[in-house]
Amino acid sequence: MESPQTLTTHLAFKNIPKFKNITIMVDLVAPLAVGELAPRAVLAEMLDNYTAIYDSKLKVARHLAELFGAQFGVSVLKMGALAVIRCYFVVANDAYLPQKIDSLNQAIAFLQTDITEPLLDHSTFPAPLIRLHRQNLAAEVATLTDQKRLYAKYRLLQLYYGATTGQAHLITGTPAELAAQTSITVMTAYQQMRQRDASYVSIVGPLTISQQRQLRQQFAFLDHAQPVMHPYAARTITKVVEQTETAKQEQSQLDLAFAFPVQVGDFDYRAALVASMLLGGSSSALLFREVRERASRAYYINSQFQVLQQVLLVESGIDAEHVAEVRQLIEEQVERLKTGNYPEELLQQAQQNLLAERQSGDDSKRVLANRLFLQSLLATKQTTSDFESEIKQVDKAAIAAVAQKVTLQTVYFLRGEGHG
Repeated sequence: MESPQTLTTHLAFKNIPKFKNITIMVDLVAPLAVGELAPRAVLAEMLDNYTAIYDSKLKVARHLAELFGAQFGVSVLKMGALAVIRCYFVVANDAYLPQKIDSLNQAIAFLQTDITEPLLDHSTFPAPLIRLHRQNLAAEVATLTDQKRLYAKYRLLQLYYGATTGQAHLITGTPAELAAQTSITVMTAYQQMRQRDASYVSIVGPLTISQQRQLRQQFAFLDHAQPVMHPYAARTITKVVEQTETAKQEQSQLDLAFAFPVQVGDFDYRAALVASMLLGGSSSALLFREVRERASRAYYINSQFQVLQQVLLVESGIDAEHVAEVRQLIEEQVERLKTGNYPEELLQQAQQNLLAERQSGDDSKRVLANRLFLQSLLATKQTTSDFESEIKQVDKAAIAAVAQKVTLQTVYFLRGEGHG
């Protein structure tokens, strides 16, 4: 762990008068560790459903209803090399309510209670509730792992990052890991979260300057030595790793992972975004046009650039007998990015798709709050106008330059052998 960077919580605000609600997002961030996934997942369930004051799901729901239908939730997620417990609260702006209820302060009071005063029984979490939620989570995870498309993705990530790394695991941990959780293990996770996790608060909505000053004081309950977080989970393999498995299903999955070592803030980051969209980010992308439409060799195919993982993932659903051809077609499309051998209108469509996504996000309070969090985490800041300008400046030469960084690392093939 690095030495502390600051003693205070990271707070970020975006004042948007047009919104009638205020969204508060509290992210509690720790390094991604396999052994901590399951206890943190069960902990999030406890924080999501109970507090010392509101000791049942029904009481929590009633309190939210009293705040004119406020929304609250706690979840776990992975962001690169980090594990995040996210608490969010969406509450109406008092100006739009039939009666003043001091909604913002009530929301913060609830969040403080939820984080600092969880429901305990003799200084630990109630054992019956731990059993209930670990069983519910284990059942959900078992259902997820039966989905072969998701299974193939995580098998690919295991090959790429190593089977024992957090990148290769579901954020909830495995059913066996969940079954092992007790009041003690979840209490340990809670204490670690309070004492160790870096805390980020992102708030979007109609906020005055005086409210922002007050919020800094109100969230002091999260203040402690804030560790430096290292979000990138880069991994480069010197030799391409390949694996084939079989499954009782009609369709097969072919997934590829390419190293793509570009970070947010790099001079070629915007070109990397356009390259990913151009390769497989939409129905007008190269993979969809060439593999699915022209060659009729895929039921689905797409690519996704995961910048914090610094990896470009390609996933496809195919017939087993076409695996060699589909792999060749995928690699050919990646090569076209490097040589500029594609119509200019496809580049323009990729840029338009990215701009449309950005503009759509500007109307979503949660998207905006997540942007604030990422900007705080990565120490970056960019307006939509800056984003649009940079995306429009990306040309074939810029894409060819950044695409040189794309190198194949792992190939996973799940061969369907029918149900017979």
